[in-house]
Amino acid sequence: MKRIRDMFTLNGREKVLALLATVAIWLGVVANREEPVNFAIKVRFEAGADRVVTMTKSPEEVYVQAKGSIFAVAQVRSSDHEVVVDVSRRETGRTVYFIDDRDIPFSQILKIERISPREISFLVSKKVARTVTVDPVLDGQPKKGYKIVSVESKPATVPVVGPEETIASLESVATERLDISNSMTTLTKTLRVVPGQPGVTPVGNDSTVIVTVVVDRDIREMTFSRVPFVLDGGVPSDMTPQFITVRMRGPVEALEKLAETGLTAFVENLPARLYVVDRYYFKNLPADVEVVEMEQVRQITIRKKNP
Repeated sequence: MKRIRDMFTLNGREKVLALLATVAIWLGVVANREEPVNFAIKVRFEAGADRVVTMTKSPEEVYVQAKGSIFAVAQVRSSDHEVVVDVSRRETGRTVYFIDDRDIPFSQILKIERISPREISFLVSKKVARTVTVDPVLDGQPKKGYKIVSVESKPATVPVVGPEETIASLESVATERLDISNSMTTLTKTLRVVPGQPGVTPVGNDSTVIVTVVVDRDIREMTFSRVPFVLDGGVPSDMTPQFITVRMRGPVEALEKLAETGLTAFVENLPARLYVVDRYYFKNLPADVEVVEMEQVRQITIRKKNP
């Protein structure tokens, strides 16, 4: 134990000085070592209240390669990851701006080695406002047998601002997508307005709308031709005429199923072997299916076959 204690206590002052000297040398080496580091820098425009800037084939970010010590890199703040271009006094029209090393906020503490791209092109336009209609965007389809009855946006119009050239031809703006897949009931949801055009934004608090999609049963009419006559009770017989045409109304899925399985017109089974009637009817129709129009026949002749 004494030997271990002596390792820390004997010549303690000299050992502390040696340790401090080692740390100082290490810090000196680290401080002088410059390592490359990459940054993604956002480009922001100061356009003023009456102008708007849109990028033309240029990225909204530039990539900067710099070099410096780890201590210098540590001084770079998140707010330094931005290049501000003042265009408030520029004439309207297309222009090109060359990014100088001095435009990079941390160029005073790091050596700028590369900026890509250095040239950014953009369009300076007069900012104008206009009221346009809202066009809700829907994804998917209602459940089979249901349909979209109506789509309504409240408000139906919103004011937007943007470049004069774009706003002049803008008639409507879209919303974020509303999924209506397999819906069977009315949907109501608050959606963001998505202008979809560079530089166009909603004004003030008009960035959202309430969209209502009314979904209801898909009721249609369908014509069934060559519907066969059958003697009620399944008694074999010959009939004249053999077929008729009928128009039905009901849910589309019920009509499609009826078309697949087949529709039959029944004639009353009377005791006689040969007789004439002028009426026919239908049995066991699907729920909500009704006859809209029946072909009129003057008479139906029934001849029962021998058993």
